[in-house]
Amino acid sequence: MVWTTPTLWAVKGAYPDAQLSILVREGCGALLEGDPSLDKGFEVRGYKGGLLRKGREQIRFLKALKREGFSLVIDLRASDRGAIIAYLTGAPMRVSLLYRGGVPFWRNRVFTHLIDPPATTERIRRAAEQSLRIVRGLGSAPRETIPKLQERQLMKTSIVICFYERLDFLKCCLDSLRNASNDFDEVIIADDGSGEDIVLQVEGLISQYDFSIIHAWHPREGPRRAATRNNGIRHAEGDYLIFLDADFVTLPGSIKSHLDAAKPGCFVAGRCKDTSEEQTRRILVEGVSDKLLETIYKELSDEPIIKEHREFIRYGILRKLGLANPRKVTFGGHFSIFRKDIESVNGYDENYVGWGAEDQDMALRLVMAGFNGRSVIPEARVLHLWHPHELGNKHWKEGPNIEYFQKKNVSFFCENGLRKK
Repeated sequence: MVWTTPTLWAVKGAYPDAQLSILVREGCGALLEGDPSLDKGFEVRGYKGGLLRKGREQIRFLKALKREGFSLVIDLRASDRGAIIAYLTGAPMRVSLLYRGGVPFWRNRVFTHLIDPPATTERIRRAAEQSLRIVRGLGSAPRETIPKLQERQLMKTSIVICFYERLDFLKCCLDSLRNASNDFDEVIIADDGSGEDIVLQVEGLISQYDFSIIHAWHPREGPRRAATRNNGIRHAEGDYLIFLDADFVTLPGSIKSHLDAAKPGCFVAGRCKDTSEEQTRRILVEGVSDKLLETIYKELSDEPIIKEHREFIRYGILRKLGLANPRKVTFGGHFSIFRKDIESVNGYDENYVGWGAEDQDMALRLVMAGFNGRSVIPEARVLHLWHPHELGNKHWKEGPNIEYFQKKNVSFFCENGLRKK
């Protein structure tokens, strides 16, 4: 069991947002107690009693496993029992090594994905390496048997807020960041051309906060969210960038969740809970407080958030297996990334003018450039304040940018981006 640890670390390192469980023989679970990579452990027990009682207990156990709703099951052993249990979990993805002989004819067929590692002349002697050969086939394991610990370096963090005209929303957003002022170094208000009166009020609002705020304004030429965010990036000094909209209010711990998940070569995606018109009115009238935000957040269902998190994790796995369309990735909400990483794709594509698709384009180009996504959807809690939809009842796919987004031969580096020729 001790040799299982490197595999657990490798999987958790590749999918840090996933909940990781393990199934072991009876009496072995204690050996893995306290492993920080594990969320839950199960033991296959030897039940006492007659045949009927044993059968009932086994069925009850298998039903309990199925209720967990596993998205992915990896069989690290070649036993028949393990293969059967993997199948009965009902997981949509079931992974094992491909066995070309010495196993029952049905064994390979109960798995949805079979790993056929490169041939080697060396005999695989260590159990840890045998297990790592499986997860390495998923793109999850490092070449080394024991994952290396990495020291997190100090970095300067900038929060870029996309804003236009709604001063009451901006105030709520900034007020909610007071509880995280130790987690960032500056806020950039990226202003998409607000009028002169609003600009003067923004300058007055900035003076009310004890953290650094920069107002980055550009002339109004219609809605230009992509260009607005790029302007915010140019004014930011941070090594790490967190993107919010002015109609977002953050709950305690949300900014820290982004920082905890930060990793070079990765982007971090979050989602929001959409408030109702009445809930938004309460926030605007009563003012931002941790108690009120917690109350409203709990009033809203967790189901959409959990569903999006699971879909994000599932997509990441499928993409690593080459089974997912890169256009399906998205981070329509708050997201964060290292500055040098977003600069490598030249930031947002400023050909997106009008509402919609600039976020989807950014996600697509990051994936095309080889970046991996990390989800902080469950833990980075953010509320989206209600307001009339820019396109009425239409979806963004019915907006003005859909034809440009669906163009063929997309390059991960956009020409009309952060840096101009």
